[in-house]
Amino acid sequence: MRAPGYPPGGTALDDALRWHTGSPLAPSPGKPWYEKEWGQSRADLFFSPDINAFLYLELLTLAAMADALCRNHEADAWRARAESLAAAINAWLIEPETQTYQDRHSETGIFTGLVNNASFIPIYAGIAPPNVAKIGCRDYLLSPEHFLTTLPFPVVDRAHPTFRSGGWLHAPPAFPGALVQQSYCMGRTWIHADCWLLGALCQSGFEAEADSVADNILEGVGKSEGIHECYDSLTGFGNGHPEFLWSSAAVLALAHRFYARPPVATLVEGTVPEKIPTLLTPKS
Repeated sequence: MRAPGYPPGGTALDDALRWHTGSPLAPSPGKPWYEKEWGQSRADLFFSPDINAFLYLELLTLAAMADALCRNHEADAWRARAESLAAAINAWLIEPETQTYQDRHSETGIFTGLVNNASFIPIYAGIAPPNVAKIGCRDYLLSPEHFLTTLPFPVVDRAHPTFRSGGWLHAPPAFPGALVQQSYCMGRTWIHADCWLLGALCQSGFEAEADSVADNILEGVGKSEGIHECYDSLTGFGNGHPEFLWSSAAVLALAHRFYARPPVATLVEGTVPEKIPTLLTPKS
C-alpha cells in the first residue's frame, strides 16, 4: 500500500493522515494542532472501512459469478465469507461514541477519530445498521458543518483539524526551487468518490437529497474550463490535473444517476435495467 517518492512513507492517498502512528488524530490537551506529532504513515497497522467494504462487494461478485456458472457450492462459500466480513466490519470499525465508521489501529484498538469519505463506503455497500447509516447520511454527508461543502463531498470532515480544502504549495528542502502541492488528500473533493457517497444516500432512503447534491456537483464542475482531477471543496475551484479521465467518467455517471443503482455485486434477477441510456447515437 505504501508508495515511493513524495511524501516519504505515503500511501495511495498521498498525504492523507488516515494511517499515521500518531493516531488518534487530535491535538494533545492544552497544545495547538501544529505541535501534534503525527508519527509515520503505516497503512498496514490499521483496519479500514473502505477497503473491507469493497472486498465485501467483491466477494458478493464472486458469488454471483459462481451462481451464473451453476457452481452453487462455491457461490454459497463466497457468500458466507462476505457475510462474515460484513459482521467483522460492523463489530470492529464502528466508533461507539459517534457511531461512525473509522480506521482503527490493529494493535492498540484505538480509533483514529477521523471521519472521512471512507467512512461511508460500508453504507454504500449496504451493510451498515440502520441507525449508523442514518447518522452517517443525515448528520455528516448532508450537514454543511461536515461534508455538504460548496463542492461536496470533501475527503476529510471539515470539522476535523486536519481539514484543508484546497491545500497549499510547499517548498521541500530536498528539492530546492521546487513547489509541491501539500495537503492533497486532506479536504479536496474527488467527484468519482462522490458517486459512492451519493450511492450511500440512496441506499439509506435519501434519494431526493442525493439527486439535489448531484445537480449541485454537476453545476459546480461546469464552472471550470475543464473537468479537473479534484476540486477545492469550499470554493469549488478546480485544482489537481485538468481534463482528467476518471472525473470525466464521473460526470457521465452523475448525469445518468448511476449512483441510484445498487452496487453491481448486489444486483439480483429483475433489477437490471432493460435499457441503459445511450450516450452517443451512431450515424446511419
